[in-house]
Amino acid sequence: MLGENKGSELFRLLRTRIGSMPDGAEFPSVRRLMEEYGVSQATVTAGVRKLRELGLIESFVGRGTFVRRSTAETPPKILLLANDWPSRSIAEMIELLRDESLRRGMRFELRHFCFKEDICSKLNDFKADAIVIDGLSNDFLSLEQITRIHRCCVPVVISRSIVRVEDICYVCGNNSESGVVAANHLYQSGHRKLGVLFSEPHLFSVNELVKGFILSARTNLCRVELFDCQTVAGEDASENAYRYILEHFRNGIPDISALFVVSDGSAFGVLKALHELGIRVPEDLSVLGFGNSFGEEYALTSVFTPRSEMACDILDIIEDRLRHRMELPGHVEVSPVVVERKSVKKLTSQPKEVAI
Repeated sequence: MLGENKGSELFRLLRTRIGSMPDGAEFPSVRRLMEEYGVSQATVTAGVRKLRELGLIESFVGRGTFVRRSTAETPPKILLLANDWPSRSIAEMIELLRDESLRRGMRFELRHFCFKEDICSKLNDFKADAIVIDGLSNDFLSLEQITRIHRCCVPVVISRSIVRVEDICYVCGNNSESGVVAANHLYQSGHRKLGVLFSEPHLFSVNELVKGFILSARTNLCRVELFDCQTVAGEDASENAYRYILEHFRNGIPDISALFVVSDGSAFGVLKALHELGIRVPEDLSVLGFGNSFGEEYALTSVFTPRSEMACDILDIIEDRLRHRMELPGHVEVSPVVVERKSVKKLTSQPKEVAI
């Protein structure tokens, strides 16, 4: 017997059942399914219709209904569900995942979803061999979202979000470690009076980045001043950072020699404001970004998680799961690196030791 939401649960069970049936196998009749699952004809008919619309089964008058699975010669299709929020990092992940999928001989499909939409509720509506979700807007999945991912009929990998739940696969960077790397880079460059600009919304991932930075800086006996733009979700973080710097740095630079900005997008606003105020980078103030999204354009030194490595890890997990090997770990956190350009000045005082 099925639970309260019989229609959705039956559809999930039938789609999972198709996954274990060979292409061309005869699919059970409506009457037989009614008897097996103890549901009404209307419930079975609706589920079968949905399977047919997805192209998973095909019915022939007088012959019956048959499974239409991809043959062994057909490459698996990877569906990328990408947040439609305007973001260079999302755009780059799309290109990297597309290129890596095609390089491995896989088919690739892209679908955008609204950043306010709960895309997890629709996972079983898509026809694909594996699904990647990039750009979840919430830091913590709800119990319902976790259940939806667990019950998806194909492998699902979350990109660039930490979901420390057993059996849910994710590949992302470790923001706490990124904060440590950022602080150590400034320390190694001779800076002891540091500022950190909290220019993005106070989400868990950004909080971890800032906490890691402050912990490492203070461990190295650096003084840290926190500047908070009070940005909320949906606001333009770059514009907020621009206005914040204009207001708070108008009468001169605070007692800091370097400023860590928690996103490259926000750093663009910071650099614009500093230029208008006549503050030179890095001569008067060093600026370190995070994300490596605008670095080359503005000679911005940046800490970031290599997205090309993330794309490879995502597809490694998918290939492992599609082959039913289950040998690779489903939780992967890629270590950050620093791309040095021209926005961080090397001071004369060099450290002897750096905290790790």
